[in-house]
Parts: sequence; C-alpha cells; structure tokens
Amino acid sequence: MTEPKSFRQRCYEAVNQEVWRQMLEMMGNVRGRRVLFVGCGTSFSLCRDLLERGADLWCLDVSSASIDQLMRQPWGSSRRRLHLCVASAEDTGLPSGAFDVVVGKAILHHLDMKAFLPELGRVAVAGARIVFSEPLQGSPPLRLFRRLTPNHRVPSERPFRRTELAAIRAGCSEWTIRHNFLLATAAMPLMLAGLGRLGERVFEAGLAGDRLVFSLIPPARWWAWNVTFSGQLNGSI
Repeated sequence: MTEPKSFRQRCYEAVNQEVWRQMLEMMGNVRGRRVLFVGCGTSFSLCRDLLERGADLWCLDVSSASIDQLMRQPWGSSRRRLHLCVASAEDTGLPSGAFDVVVGKAILHHLDMKAFLPELGRVAVAGARIVFSEPLQGSPPLRLFRRLTPNHRVPSERPFRRTELAAIRAGCSEWTIRHNFLLATAAMPLMLAGLGRLGERVFEAGLAGDRLVFSLIPPARWWAWNVTFSGQLNGSI
C-alpha cells in the first residue's frame, strides 16, 4: 500500500509543476545544446523532460547517492546524451566554456554564492542562457512554511536573498523574472487537510490572483514564495 504523502510533499508538488513549466519556457529550444543541471538531486522527471527535448544533459550533484539513483533509472536511448557527475557546484571540475545552458531548481540558496558565481561564469560559454528558480527571502508564506517544517532543511540552507539575485542580474545582458505563489499559498491548508481537489482549484485561482496583484501592486512581488528567472550571461558575472 502506498504511504500517504506528507504536508511538505503535497506543498512541493503543488508548486513544482508550475515552476518547471516556467523554467522550460525560459530555456527555449534546447535541442542539441549542452545543458548543465546544477543540484539535480533525484529529479528523474525533470532530467527526462530535458532529454526528450533533445538536450545533451550533464546532471551534477554533490550527493553520490542521488547520482547513483539517477544512474539506475530507465533512460532508454536517451542515456547516450546523459552525463552524471558527483561534484560541488562551487568547484565542478568540468571544462571551461562547456555549456550553452545552465539550470537549477532550489539549489542556489544552499550554495556559497561568492564561490559559485565565478564557477558559473567559467563553465558557461559566452552568452550562455541561465535559468534558476528559488525560494525568496522576505516571503510571509515561506516563513510560515519553514516554521511548520523545521526539520526538513540543513543548517546551511536559507532563503534566496535579493542581493544575490541582483549580483546575478548584473552579469546578464537580458533578463526575465517571474514571482510566484502569494495568494496561491492559500491552497496549502486544504492540502494539509487532505482536500486535494479543492486545493488544486484554489491553487489555480490563486495563480490568477497573484498575476493581478503583482501587476497592480509591484512591491507585493517580493512577498512571493518563489522567484524564477532567466538571463543571458554577458561575461562579467
């Protein structure tokens, strides 16, 4: 019998699908492009999406257990375009100028950004596309969620700071940013109560409400749970 999903799992599933949809849209066409997925974890479905879109994919994670688990997945003929690497994001050991696209989901807030940004600039080609999605410092819903799940993070983890976002923005010649999940987080108590279908409807309505609120009150964007962004590196990061 399948075990019931935890509150944390239900909340993450509610946001992950929308975040990944946005990230894929920001990446654009990855067919034939060399993509580095930083902090891939055990994200089989996300890796599969990139491979199905024709990417030559390098999955990097500091956890050998995560990479071993990915290695055992049924990749089929896509396996020849998949490269699995155990390494720190701050010191990848990968060749310089090797990647056309660098992506990561909920990884930057685990890293030493002063060490990571030079490494990002080193492994990416000039003009590379970067796409990341992170939990945002200053979000009231995120602060509440962290209080409700105190045992589900490592000591070094902290929400992504606006100053860190600005440092990345300064190294990009073009920029796209989406703020996500303010009103939409009202669905989470419903998920906690096991009212999944109602929670999904409230979540979808909340996404529409968020777009309206953020357009009418721009400063409210910084109360959002998540920020997803994309840029083209200009060589100064």
